[in-house]
Amino acid sequence: MEVQEIINNFPRKKVLIIGDLMLDKYTEGYIERISPEAPVPVLRVSNHSYKMGGAANVAINVANLSPNGNISVAGFVGDDPEASYLKKMLEDNNIQTYLDSDHSTIVKERFMGKSSGHPQHILRADYEEDHKKTFNDELKDKIRDLALESEIIILSDYAKGTITTDLLNILDSFKNKMIIDPKPKNPDFRSIYRGCHVITPNKREILEMSGLNNIFDAGANISRELNTNVILKLGGDGTAVFPLNGEIIKVPTIKETNFEETGAGDSLISALALSLTINHSLDKAAIIGNHAARLTVKKIGTYAPTLEELRKLINEENEKNRFSSP
Repeated sequence: MEVQEIINNFPRKKVLIIGDLMLDKYTEGYIERISPEAPVPVLRVSNHSYKMGGAANVAINVANLSPNGNISVAGFVGDDPEASYLKKMLEDNNIQTYLDSDHSTIVKERFMGKSSGHPQHILRADYEEDHKKTFNDELKDKIRDLALESEIIILSDYAKGTITTDLLNILDSFKNKMIIDPKPKNPDFRSIYRGCHVITPNKREILEMSGLNNIFDAGANISRELNTNVILKLGGDGTAVFPLNGEIIKVPTIKETNFEETGAGDSLISALALSLTINHSLDKAAIIGNHAARLTVKKIGTYAPTLEELRKLINEENEKNRFSSP
C-alpha cells in the first residue's frame, strides 16, 4: 500500500490516548526596561493564551488527522480552572474525555517577551505533580472497555505519574496494539514498555534507556531487550526504524530551515499510530510521521496539523520527486 493510500484511510479511526495531560499557558507582553530590584527584564503583560500539551496535544493531533474519528483520552487533572480550559478544548475537538479530577492539573507557563522583532521565550514555570497516580475503579473499567474497542492505543508518557504498572495491569493484553512515547525517567519503564508494539524515543532518551553511547547500537539493544519495535526520532534527520527482525532502516526527512521542535513528537506519534491501523509497514509509518512533524516544527509552540495539510505536503513531495527523477 502506498503512502498516499494509507493517509486516505485516516478518517473514522477508533483511537485511545492515555497519558500525562498538560495545559500550555502563554503569558505574553512587552519588555521595556530592566528591573531595579535585580538584573532581570520586566514583562508588561498584555495577553494570556492556552494550548494543549502532553497527551492532550496528542489527542488533538489524532483528531485533526482522523476526521470523524472516535477519539478518546484518559488522564488526570484537578478540580481547577485549568482543567476546565483543558476539558473544553478537547471536547470542542470532538474528543471524548475520561478524567480523574483528584489531582492538580499540570500547567506549563511560558513567559514570552517582545522588545523588538519576534517574542522571545524568557522563562517557563511548571506547576505539576509527578508522583504515581491511580485511576479510580470506575475509570479503570472504562479504560479497559475503550482499549478493547480501539484500533490502536497511544501512551504518552512524560513521567508525571500516569503511565504506571497499575495502569499496565489493565492494559497488558492489549500491548500488541500499543504505541508508546517513552520517558526513561519513569522508574518502571522496562516492565511497562516491554512487549508493546512500538516505542518512539528521541536520541537522548534511547541513550539513557540503554546506557550506551551510540544511538544505533542503543536502538538495536532496546528493541531486543524490550521485545518491541523502535522508531527513533532523529530531529531534522528524520527517523530510524529498528524492527524486531534486527534490521536498521533509516528514514530521512527534509530539514526545515526555521523550526521549533515543541510538539513535533506528538504529531509524529499520532501519524504513526494512525498509519499502523491501516498498514503494518513501520518504514511507511515513519515516512508519514516525518511529514506530520515537518508541518509542526514550522509553527511556534504546539500545533496539530490537519489531514488536508498532511495530504498536500506528501503530494508536493511526490511531485518534486517525480520531476527530479531522470
